Amino acid sequence: MNLRIILESLKFYKMKSERTIQVWFIVLYCLNLSIYLLPFVDTDFSGYFAYLDSMLSGRMPADSFFSILTTGNLFFLGLSFLLTLIGAFFFIMYATLFVGQNDGMEPRDSFKKCVSALPRFLLLLLLLALLSAVSACLAFLPLLVLAVVLYFLPLNLTLENRPLRVALEKSFRDSRQVRFFIFLKVILLSLLLSLPRGLILSFIPDLVLPYVMVATFFTVLQLFAQARLMGILYLLLVKKEPGVLPSKPEK
Repeated sequence: MNLRIILESLKFYKMKSERTIQVWFIVLYCLNLSIYLLPFVDTDFSGYFAYLDSMLSGRMPADSFFSILTTGNLFFLGLSFLLTLIGAFFFIMYATLFVGQNDGMEPRDSFKKCVSALPRFLLLLLLLALLSAVSACLAFLPLLVLAVVLYFLPLNLTLENRPLRVALEKSFRDSRQVRFFIFLKVILLSLLLSLPRGLILSFIPDLVLPYVMVATFFTVLQLFAQARLMGILYLLLVKKEPGVLPSKPEK
């Protein structure tokens, strides 16, 4: 069953609204690829790494940190953050649609549910930003633990339209006794996609368009596969619907 869950997660295209999912994938792929092609974006952060290396070696650079980053660097960081938020929205929208499709949910319904939950997600983002600042000195371990404990929070916010406090409590209960199981599945799926990604990229020269195209493809694939995994685990562990996985063929 463990392997079946991982393999089923890779079939992100296998949905009732298959054409819509294909469009979502292409849109997100093009958006993530576009920031590397914009003329005003600078992806060269060698100055930043030299600055960091000087600090770690005990030499305080004369220039300030922000003077090291070019305007193009700042544009790249800003657009990358924006695309991270857009990617998170697609992630939640896909997971919501995957869980709700058997009850007649359409892509537009999933979109509406995610939009209506945006204020609560923004409040959650603010809380996570504060927690990140606190947990930075502990290698972000508290944040990682919280991500597993509240794994089903996005679906509890969109599917059931719960207030943030109630959704937090339910997510804590939903993941009880299955947190290691969830953690293991997320890591295994991530590794399964990281291995071919690393192998293919090792044959492609760095900082060229083919490299970026392949890396972006695996980034978007990882996002949709993890979203499908969340939907599968929600149906299996919370809704107790074993039929979410296809039956083994009879011998």
